[in-house]
Amino acid sequence: MFDVTINDQPAARGVDPFALAGGMSEPAFVDTKPIKVTGGILELGFHRTGEEQQPLICGLEVFRTDK
Repeated sequence: MFDVTINDQPAARGVDPFALAGGMSEPAFVDTKPIKVTGGILELGFHRTGEEQQPLICGLEVFRTDK
């Protein structure tokens, strides 16, 4: 389990990717969040919440949307 920050702001707490996906052999969990990026930098932080291994992200997809 781990916490996520986006641009130094809390985005998610206690993320358990295995539980969210439905178990160890299930497809990955997908989450979407609209984020406003200023200055052209998107900074993501993954922070373990206990004695678990360091968080590992295997894929990340970012889309630019202009409104």
